[in-house]
Formats: sequence, structure tokens, C-alpha cells
Amino acid sequence: NISREELKEHQNKCVKLLVKTAYTSTSYYNKLFKEMSMKPEDIRTIEDFKKLPVITRDIAQNYIADMVRTDIKGQCFKMYTSGTTNKRMYIKRNIHDTFTTILLSRIFLEAGINRDDCICFLFPKESSSWKGRMILNLFYPNFIFITPKDLQNELKKGNRRFLSKIDGIFTYTRLLSAIAARYPEEIKMLKPKGIVLSGEILNKAIENCYKKFFPDSQIIDTYSCIELGWISMMCP
Repeated sequence: NISREELKEHQNKCVKLLVKTAYTSTSYYNKLFKEMSMKPEDIRTIEDFKKLPVITRDIAQNYIADMVRTDIKGQCFKMYTSGTTNKRMYIKRNIHDTFTTILLSRIFLEAGINRDDCICFLFPKESSSWKGRMILNLFYPNFIFITPKDLQNELKKGNRRFLSKIDGIFTYTRLLSAIAARYPEEIKMLKPKGIVLSGEILNKAIENCYKKFFPDSQIIDTYSCIELGWISMMCP
């Protein structure tokens, strides 16, 4: 464990790196700093962020292309937000970028899931999350990628051997809870140590649903991690 002072020092270092990268690599922040007669060196601490205007939903939706880094090299893919603000937005990722793996590693550890555990990646196949699966397979050899239809088929078949080996699940917030409500008896065969949720806000009703069907599982809500990027990993 590190002290609060050490954490703040580390966060301030990340802030300076983040601001410098935004200024040099995106047209939006380069233009913004010039309009405000500021330089990246003017932002040195978390408190200095107050000098910058808040990015509203309208700004993000209208200028998302200008916020994408121009210096990303190599094969890239787009990761999309869930669209809870009425419009899905994309974040461009390099296929070799370790962000997704590092962030998920921290989240999985919080959920009690280890590298050698069997982790189920439960998303519709058209989801942008599937495009990043090759990164995760490099670090998590026992990752399983299945669709909601696949899981429902295994539940209907009563495939206890398959379901019981799943140690962790990463999925959309409403997705697994809806499947559990539809197959309340069969879902008892599924006993993960941890469940990581994303894509939308975890409200009280959905939270209670997870507590009912998975009373022994650690539930982790990661809503907005894609938008926050490195900050969601660096700042607990």
C-alpha cells in the first residue's frame, strides 16, 4: 500500500503526462489551449484541472473526432461507449495498447479473479468489445468469449460441467441479470467469484437482482471506464 501523499504525487505525474499528450496529439486540446492562452505546463496538479472547461455531452459528441489522438500507430480498432447519453461515441485504441488489459487486470483483482481463472467475456458478437479480445487472450489464457445466446443454450442444456468452471464474468450491466431472471433455477449452476459490469449505470433494482442470484459473488461496477481511460485505472 502507498500513502495518500505518494498516491497524490503519482496522480500529479499522470496529470502532466495526460495534458502534454492531449496537447501534442489531439487537435481539440491543441486549439483549446491556444484559445485560452495556456500551455500544458500550466496544468501540474489535479487541482489545476479546474482551469480547463468541463467537457459536456454536446462537446464530446460534436468534437469526438478532434479528440482522437493522431499519433497512434499500427493496427487500431474503435471501442464504443454504451450510448446512455443518447449517442454512442468511439475511442480509438491501438491493438497492442496495454490499457484495456491493465485496467481489466486491476478490476479483476478487485473482484477476486486471478490470471489463471476461467473468465467469461459475455457480450453480443456485434459489440466492439469483441474486437479487443485478441489483447486479452495474450494475458488471460483461460478467457472464454461467448454470446448471450450461447450462455442461454448452455443453461437450457443444464451443462453444469461448463458453467461450474467459470470463475469470473465480464458483461453489460443488464445482460446477465436479465438472463438470470429468465432462467432462475438453471442460473444456480453458475457460481463465479466475481462479476464485472459495464455499459450502463448499476441501479438499485439491478444490484438487488445480482445479490439475489449471485449472493457469493463480488460485484464490480465499471461504468464510464472507457470514457475516463487511464484516469479510471490510476485513481481509485
